[in-house]
Order: sequence, then C-alpha cells, then structure tokens
Amino acid sequence: MKTIDNSRKGFVVVEALLSASILVIFFTAFVGIVVYNQKVYENLSNRQSALFLAEEGLEATRNLRDADYASLTDGAHGIGVSANKWIFSSASDNVGIFNRHISVTPISSEIKQVDSVVNWTSSNNIAQSVTLTTYLTNWAKLEENNVCWNNPYVQSGLSIGSCAAASETVVQGDYAYMVKAGTNYFSIIDVADPANPFLSGSCANPNCSLSGTLYSVVVQGDYAHISSTNDNAELYTVNISNKASPIRTDTYNATGAADGNVLWIDNNKLYMTREYSNKNNQYEFNVFNLTSPDNPTFLGGLNLENTCTDVVAVGNYAYLACTDTSREFQVVDVSNPASMSTTRRYSLNLPGTTGWALSVIGNTAYIGMNDGTIYSINITNPQAPSVISSYDFEGSVYKITKINDTIIAAAGSSTNEIQIIDVSDPAAMINIGNVNVPGGNFNPGGISYDVTKNRIFASGACLSANSNRELLILDSTCP
Repeated sequence: MKTIDNSRKGFVVVEALLSASILVIFFTAFVGIVVYNQKVYENLSNRQSALFLAEEGLEATRNLRDADYASLTDGAHGIGVSANKWIFSSASDNVGIFNRHISVTPISSEIKQVDSVVNWTSSNNIAQSVTLTTYLTNWAKLEENNVCWNNPYVQSGLSIGSCAAASETVVQGDYAYMVKAGTNYFSIIDVADPANPFLSGSCANPNCSLSGTLYSVVVQGDYAHISSTNDNAELYTVNISNKASPIRTDTYNATGAADGNVLWIDNNKLYMTREYSNKNNQYEFNVFNLTSPDNPTFLGGLNLENTCTDVVAVGNYAYLACTDTSREFQVVDVSNPASMSTTRRYSLNLPGTTGWALSVIGNTAYIGMNDGTIYSINITNPQAPSVISSYDFEGSVYKITKINDTIIAAAGSSTNEIQIIDVSDPAAMINIGNVNVPGGNFNPGGISYDVTKNRIFASGACLSANSNRELLILDSTCP
C-alpha cells in the first residue's frame, strides 16, 4: 500500500509561503525605492522651477524699476503682464503649484530691498520655500545728481574701542559695518547723518561673540558675513536686524587651518578667498548659497595654489587679484560652483609684484598692485583678458571702489592715501583728487562708496594725530 508523508506535504507548503513572502518583501522594497526616487526627482525639479520663478520675479521688478522707480511701492506684490509689460498685481501670484510674492522694503530714499519668495507644498505635504534677494537703486535720479569728486576732504570720523587698525567698512542704508584688524571687534555705526556718526551696536554681547582676527565683512539684508583667522570659524554669520544687539547665527568651519580672507556677494551667492595652503582639500576659493542667509551652504571650492586678496563676482565669472607673481589677475568660471576647475581659470601675468585690490566697471576690471600700479584690463571676453593701460598710484594699492561708471577711488600707502581717478577713458586714467590723512600713513585697508549719501567710507590705522579715528567719512566740494 502506498502511504502519503503528511510532514513532507506540510514542508512544501511552508516553502511556498516563505518564497512568496520573500518575493513580496523584495517587490515592496523595489516599489519603495522607485517611489522614493520619483519623489526625490520631483522635489529637485520643483526646487529648480521655484528658483526660476524667483529669478523671474527679480527680473520683472528690475524692469519695473527701469521704467519708473516710483512703481516700486513698498509691500507684497504678485507679478502680472499688461500690454506686454510686467506689472505688480495683487499681493501674490500663482503658477501651477507655486505661490510667488515680491516683497519691497525701503533701505533709503533711493534704495529698495527686493525679496522674491516662492512657496509650494511637496508631494509628501511638506511646506517648501525659496527666497532670492537683490537691491535696486533709483539710478535715473542718482545720475541726475551732480556727483563730483575733484575736491575730496575728510568730513568726519569715529574712533571705536581699543586703538587698532580697521580692516574693512561697508555701508547699507543708514548704517556702516566695520571690522578691525588684529581684533575680534565688529561694530555697527549709525551714519544717517554722515557729519555725526556714532556707535549703534557691536558683537560685544554674549550672543554675538566672535574670535580670531576679523578680516572682511559683507552685508545683505538682515545679515552680515564676516571672515576670520579662527581655524574653527573662518566664516561667521551675524543677524543685524537689531542694530544695538546683533546675534551670531552661524559659524562655518572650513576644511583645514587656512585663514578666511576677502568676501563678496553676487546673485545670492557668497564668495570667500582663503590664505594659500599646500593641501589640496583646503580650497583658496569658496562659494556659498545664501538662499538661507542665516546659514550659508557650501556649494563648491577651488584650489588656486596662491592667496587671492580681493574678489569681484559678476554673472558667471569671478575676478581675483592674487599674490601669484605669474597670475596676478585671475578669472574663474563660477557658472557651476560644484564643478569649478583650474581648466576653466584664465589669468594675466602683469609686470610688478603681486595683485592686491580689484574693482569692475562694465567690461573693464581695475587691479591695484603691491608696487603701486593700477592696471585697466579689458574683460569683454573674460576668457581672454588683456591689459589696456596703467596708472601710477605711488604706493601699494590696498583697495579700489567704484564711485560711478567713470570714477574710481583707490586707497593705499601713498602720501595721498586716497586718490580719486577718472576712468571715463580706461586707456588714459587721470587723477582728479586726493586726500592726505593727517598724522602719518593712514594705510586704508578698506574703502567703499555709498551712492545714496554720495560719501566714501575709509577704514585704516589708528593715528593719534587723526584723533585715533579708524573710520573716516569723505565728502567733496563741487565747483
């Protein structure tokens, strides 16, 4: 008689169930991975679309400014089109899943801060947002003003804290922001009345402690970004919305021990140079995203193999003044910060010692050298820069700033520490005014121009014969 092994039959059933369970697990995992990747792609795609809409909002607002500055009314606006022209419409506008609003905030009578904000909800029901910021001036009115710098003079100044040289000062609205070399002192100065500046606040409070020697400062909106020699904090971010009591919001520790150097902001990106290091991962040139201004995000870096002491970024290119005696002027393609390469770096070998200061006006760059020469450089094609002409500053050039499209101001170790130069013809630069600071060499390491106040702000040495004023404010008498 034939018998049936029931235990074997049960084992076969168990095997079948186990196999089916494994298949279900693998299938579920596979489906999960596919769904996850789809969501990641969707989120990236949505963020790119949001950035495009935010950039479009800024461009539309620029067009409105160019047509009529008075149309930049304060408050929140949507964007629309009427008669083939951009207009402000309602408090916001919707494009598919995205909601966009343009926030216009006055900085001064002739400058507005513009924030283009795009909000949306992701497929997993999480609120998302991107913000791009720019500043727009009433350029038409400013051009009408009689801007002349033939007779510059020191209008006022200010001594702050211990006697130490100030390394840089920048101005936004009614406030100047200054860092002092050799110290960790960051100060906010009220310059609403340029003839009577006074200290408004500083990072002396416990919520804003900074360490190391502070080197450079840039400001955008409610945040200041400060470079430092601190090996664990080469870049600080400080919330300056409360001028009397600023608060540190972020500390960035760059790879390695190289000092933070010069800073620049363009198109919501922060550029920072660092002191040269012979280690490949210690980038001398760094780019950060400022979409979240309280917490800059590293986008990419490049090992330049030398120290660059000044940087100006315009569009897809960053221009650098460097200490490399065979590449004093360098141009880096920054269209994709994550993949910058020395194969997309273009340079000039200039006569003299090392590059030190830089400014860009249109298709011309101006680089100041350590030997006292200022070169005008044609950058119509950034990949093939060429020298136009030169100017003798008669001393090391530490900083250059643009006053308008035809005038620059240079600062350095010359007897006339601050010189005003007509560059309406870059092939024939001409001195039109000088300032000799009393008490010795002021050695201004920082100089900036504020268009709404028509003033030059210079920061330099603490000299007793100059009343220990590290900050000087310059005006000019027009004929």
